[in-house]
Amino acid sequence: MVGRDGLMAGGGVARRRRFVVAFAVVTLTVLAGSAVSWGAAGARSRGSMPRVAAAQAPVVATAVHALAAGADQTCALLGAGSVDCWGDNGYGQLGDGTSRGPQSCNGDPCASTPVAVRGISNAIAIAAGGADSCALLSGGSVDCWGEDEYGQLGDGTSRGSQSCNGDPCASTPVAVRGITDATAIAAGGGQSCALLSGGSVDCWGENDYGQLGDGTSRGPQSCNGGPCASTPVAVAGITDASAIAAGSNHACALLAGGGVDCWGYNFAAELGIGTSSGVQWCTGGEWCATKPVAVVGMASATAIVAGGDHTCALVAGGGVQCWGYNSYGQLGDGISTGPQTCYWQLVRCAKTPIAVSAIANATAVTAGGEHTCALVVAGSISCWGANWFGDLGDGARSGPDICNGYPCSTKPVAVRLPPPRSNRLSRATRADTRVRAAAVRTRTPTSAGPHSSPSR
Repeated sequence: MVGRDGLMAGGGVARRRRFVVAFAVVTLTVLAGSAVSWGAAGARSRGSMPRVAAAQAPVVATAVHALAAGADQTCALLGAGSVDCWGDNGYGQLGDGTSRGPQSCNGDPCASTPVAVRGISNAIAIAAGGADSCALLSGGSVDCWGEDEYGQLGDGTSRGSQSCNGDPCASTPVAVRGITDATAIAAGGGQSCALLSGGSVDCWGENDYGQLGDGTSRGPQSCNGGPCASTPVAVAGITDASAIAAGSNHACALLAGGGVDCWGYNFAAELGIGTSSGVQWCTGGEWCATKPVAVVGMASATAIVAGGDHTCALVAGGGVQCWGYNSYGQLGDGISTGPQTCYWQLVRCAKTPIAVSAIANATAVTAGGEHTCALVVAGSISCWGANWFGDLGDGARSGPDICNGYPCSTKPVAVRLPPPRSNRLSRATRADTRVRAAAVRTRTPTSAGPHSSPSR
């Protein structure tokens, strides 16, 4: 079966694509304590993309301190250290102790309004992955909940504490083993990572494309027939990281000197090493790097984000540079036809970082599956890439460009932010906005086009 990239479903590519589709669905930001979101709304059934009409411009939700968006769930960090989540709950990813509700959305368990994650009262950061979510706690430990098929909860098992939709899961938080001094967390397609206080990085979960960075794609364990680590393993050679990011099947670390190292899948040159053929051939049947490799030419990064199959860095001076998959304009360089081709010349990409057009004063950047956004110093937000579900927040889903037959923008367009609620929400206040998004995992599309459906 052919997916929207014209690639045949089956083999390594189909397995990879299951992580990507809904990554582009929703973008989130925090404006002076109010949550604002745009893109497709509502939980999605296992056989379709979201059926609720896409938001044409940002809408304001409730007051929060930070947000994390997963494949079909969203979580909010509240002021007192508690966490609320909403969206799909088929794998216990809302953390409320059930995988059966509290509601039904298009036939699947869900919560259309926030529910409290059980037992979390001292969270300082959150991350959301494919069908799992995690919280960094004030003492440096990490709790996770949701699907556990590939050991992504990090509690030493891939059998979960219960069964959700026939798969291992935990519908309440469980402690990640051995993590006591984390300072940041990131969740990807089937893997999660923690930045530790000394600058090293530990990862756990799925490892068929070397996304754990421990030098192998064959273990160290087997989870439901696939390579994995159900407890954290050290990423090889990383000792001075200051930030981390996780994509569908790759991860990256920002280093103390402004360089960036990445590891994992290299289908569309998302590692930024000048090639899409990778360093080695991984168990998943594709090119990869099982240990960190340096992004070519990157020496002044101040922040990093990972999308589905692309990666971006905020650089000194306020510019943004991106590399990897570019078939939907998500690199923001004004084209979707290159500048190069990857994966046997079937997809468009950039194998090394390229500058995003017209972004010169950014203060934060975030990435979805096939779109990217930047906050600029004046308090405005610009986005670029796929625009199938109003992902760009510009009030339209019809362009302004067409990429691979679907609406997109190959250059940044301004997000139509809602007006301030009061005079206190000034442009200066909005300049303190914190943008949150996370790399996510979805299921394999069953038909072509942006309405492709994930299925088990």
